[in-house]
Amino acid sequence: MKKTMLALVLALLLFLTLPMLADAEIVASGTCGDNVTWSLDDQGVMVVSGTGGMVGSFYGNPWKGEGVKIAVIQDGVTGIGNSAFSGCTAMTSITVPDSVTDIGIDAFWACYSLTSITIPKGVTSIGISAFSGCKSLESITIPDGVTIINDDTFGGCSKLTSVTIPDSVTSIGKEAFSYCKELTGIVIPDGVTSIGDGSFQGCFSLTGINIPASIKSIGDGAFDCCRGLTSVTIPESVTHIGFRAFSASTTIYVVQDSYAHHYALEQGIPFVIHGEETPLSGTATTVSEKVKEIVAKVIKPGMSDYQKALVLHNYLNVYADYDYTYNNHGADGVLLKGTGVCESYAAAYALLLDAVGIQNWKERGSDHIWNVAMLDGSWCHIDVTWDEKSDHDFFAITDYALEGVENHERYSGKNVCNDYKVSYAYKNGKLLNFVDKWQQQINEKVANGEYDFSLEVDYSLYGINARMAYQMFCDSEIVVNGITVKPESRFASNGGSYQLYVVFAPEVFVSTTEEPTDIDLGDVNGDCIVDGRDLLRLARFLAGQDVIIDEKAADMNGDGKVDGRDVLRLAEQLAGV
Repeated sequence: MKKTMLALVLALLLFLTLPMLADAEIVASGTCGDNVTWSLDDQGVMVVSGTGGMVGSFYGNPWKGEGVKIAVIQDGVTGIGNSAFSGCTAMTSITVPDSVTDIGIDAFWACYSLTSITIPKGVTSIGISAFSGCKSLESITIPDGVTIINDDTFGGCSKLTSVTIPDSVTSIGKEAFSYCKELTGIVIPDGVTSIGDGSFQGCFSLTGINIPASIKSIGDGAFDCCRGLTSVTIPESVTHIGFRAFSASTTIYVVQDSYAHHYALEQGIPFVIHGEETPLSGTATTVSEKVKEIVAKVIKPGMSDYQKALVLHNYLNVYADYDYTYNNHGADGVLLKGTGVCESYAAAYALLLDAVGIQNWKERGSDHIWNVAMLDGSWCHIDVTWDEKSDHDFFAITDYALEGVENHERYSGKNVCNDYKVSYAYKNGKLLNFVDKWQQQINEKVANGEYDFSLEVDYSLYGINARMAYQMFCDSEIVVNGITVKPESRFASNGGSYQLYVVFAPEVFVSTTEEPTDIDLGDVNGDCIVDGRDLLRLARFLAGQDVIIDEKAADMNGDGKVDGRDVLRLAEQLAGV
């Protein structure tokens, strides 16, 4: 009886496995290198075999799409070429032999279903955007021998939780791990000297990272939008930190008088000096002594008045807290106790500005007080109290910016702060970003035959900078369909948002209905100039950020869609390649 049962079970297993044992049918095949061939069967298995490098194409491969489920590269193949598996959206796994030493640009770009890959130990080069957009990839080990993690290598790998970087790596490129949203920690080995722009931008779950003593440069936005990164220690070796390298929520630990210390002061980044328990600590026991102590600590030779005002503002902004007991109204509250109401902040800041020779006075509104100072030859409003929770939104702003802002009625009646170009928001490019976005929206409206319309301006996104952006908008040349025009416009509040009303004379555009010429190709932001701003806007669009682009102008390779290959083509065009 037992033998009969066993025979039945074996027969059933044989029956079930017969389909798998049967030869799969080859549905497509061809060459992909001088001595390399490929074949794809009806079960989605792609086999690459031969000797030498596998070649892919920026313009798409015959096997691109959902056909490839599993890829097997056989021993003898030495390289995975540019865009070799780009866009194989259904591929879940790949076998890479030890003979492979090179992985090309965009090699696995947008392989959305790829969950894992073992990179052979002999690989020494991994190209730009090689694994960009592999949103199912969970872990990666970069082999010893790779010296550079290239730009955007793992950008947008949103499920990546584990990365091993070998000691051989000396440089981490731009946006190398940007928007790896589930990455919680990473160890940067000694020997790495630079961390590129936006390398870890948008790594929302990142809670810890080491900056080794070999690091000299940290790029723009390197750790921006890393919400979980509460603290980072910056070694003395660092001699450059880019704009918005860290979020305002990140406290950096620095060495007294190091480059990072002065960067933190200038940028308003919370910092702690090694060995100093409380940043406002010292020997001063009077307000005048404390003013001298702070000035000596943060003001350095060669600083402009603007820089002096900014670092003094940032020092108070970072190291004093608002007094919700409402007991500390004088300058001694903020300066000696580290807490005070708005009157205390304004009084302390006025004394500091006086100490460095900057003209200033205090302005009042209903139940509020702040400072007005002379910077770059213009009067401007500075509200240290309200800047406690913002990104310098209230530093060096105009009268117009304060209109309608609660408790900022300007009882003095003076109207002297009119230059938006002195504002922090103008100097850091924030106002230009707003105006560029409006320009794109206006171009879209006019392209649809609209000449009298309004644009919604979300106050939660723009804040008080919206009004200064409108001042800049009024001063800017507006280019629509290649024509420089000056529309009628007005700016009005509407509950929790603003409205930008724009009116054009339709006859201005009568002669501009032709199809775009080749000159327009690459003009992603519609300003009739193809430059680095177009490349940046296109990259931000593909990263999923809220930006508007001219998709026809962005389709650099003419394949009817906008993707990473268009970024590369535009970059090549700008580089003159």
